[in-house]
Amino acid sequence: MQSSVGALLFLTHCLWAAEGQLTHADRVWADPIRFLTKARDACTMSLTGQRDLTKMRVHCRGPKREYWCEYEGRPQACRSYSKNPRHYFTQIMWDLRKLHDACQARRTIKPQMCKRAPDEAQMVFTASSASGPYRAPPTRPRPFQYGATTTPGPTHPPPLTEAQKLAQEKCWKSFYRVCAFFIGLFRN
Repeated sequence: MQSSVGALLFLTHCLWAAEGQLTHADRVWADPIRFLTKARDACTMSLTGQRDLTKMRVHCRGPKREYWCEYEGRPQACRSYSKNPRHYFTQIMWDLRKLHDACQARRTIKPQMCKRAPDEAQMVFTASSASGPYRAPPTRPRPFQYGATTTPGPTHPPPLTEAQKLAQEKCWKSFYRVCAFFIGLFRN
């Protein structure tokens, strides 16, 4: 009887420890980061991690639609991240909230605090609720210009000097400019 109670306690302790490790490995932190976009969409940024790979999911809900996108990366490659990981994602959030659509960010996101870190420290787009693998941010149309516009005509290269002509005839193509320089120097 005592051995079965001991075994049960041991099994419970092992499962509890494994659950604690799984929770720590899967979540960077429990509370998602909440923010509003420029279009007033309410968004949450959830972060999960498995060893050195961190996944970021942005989910937004507006009055007319709901959308999401995912990024992943290795922010640990940035020294500043290890000092303050929450600030890394807060900086990303500050950039996303300036957009009308939080999932219209660049394909790769690297916060200012990790500007000099290697590229593996950036978060890279992986998926979204939109059709297609990646939706690039819309470009602004150029304003209409009144008045006559001039289109440049065909450009003609300037005529060759004697030194350049000799260099073309006598020198290898990769040494053309050097030869032309020295021929011109000796000719003058």
